[in-house]
Amino acid sequence: MADQAVRDYFGGKPHCTADVVAAIQARAMEAPDDPAVLAGVRSMVYIAQDLVPAETEKLLHLLADRATGQVREFAEARLRLGAAMREPINASFKLLGGGEVSLAALRGRVVLVDLWATWCSPCLAELPNLRAAEARYRDHGFVVIGVSLDRADKLGQLHAFLEKNQLPWRQSCDGKGFQGDFVTYYGINAIPTALLFDRDGRLVTTMARGELLGEQLRYLFPDVDAHVSTL
Repeated sequence: MADQAVRDYFGGKPHCTADVVAAIQARAMEAPDDPAVLAGVRSMVYIAQDLVPAETEKLLHLLADRATGQVREFAEARLRLGAAMREPINASFKLLGGGEVSLAALRGRVVLVDLWATWCSPCLAELPNLRAAEARYRDHGFVVIGVSLDRADKLGQLHAFLEKNQLPWRQSCDGKGFQGDFVTYYGINAIPTALLFDRDGRLVTTMARGELLGEQLRYLFPDVDAHVSTL
């Protein structure tokens, strides 16, 4: 059921997250360590637009309390990411070419952490939209940080891509893919994932791409669009 919901999500078809959650929760009550429960939860949190809405948070807490091993670890990680909607996180990213950037140092700005990879077609398809958004809001306090999940043996491919495409924002890559410290600590299990943080450092959404990115930025930068509309 969760797999079908994911297919519907990517196909632009209606899907009912609440029904998926109920089905997974029923199974989790009987066998919280069932690999099928883990697979279902991983699918569920990716299609849930609000990350940990009320109907999913109960399930994640259930698994964090009752499950063991990978199921428990993943539930705890997603709850940590959900908590970032209430309390700022202080993650730092080592940049390609040297140095690092921290979310704490960027307080007062709106920050998008774009988790992507050169092999991810939906990630690449989003780049023109992200370029346009970054150019529009850059001078008003919008900062983009790219976090590539390309593996160490593909770093040459990543550098070639960046050289060819000249993305205007800073890039980070630890070469560990989905085993990197940041993605495992916060349960990032699929890309594209776009984490949008407000000026106070709180997470707004994990799905800041496409139309949703535009909607969120118009909300966070109301004066920019008000100015444009009067020209």
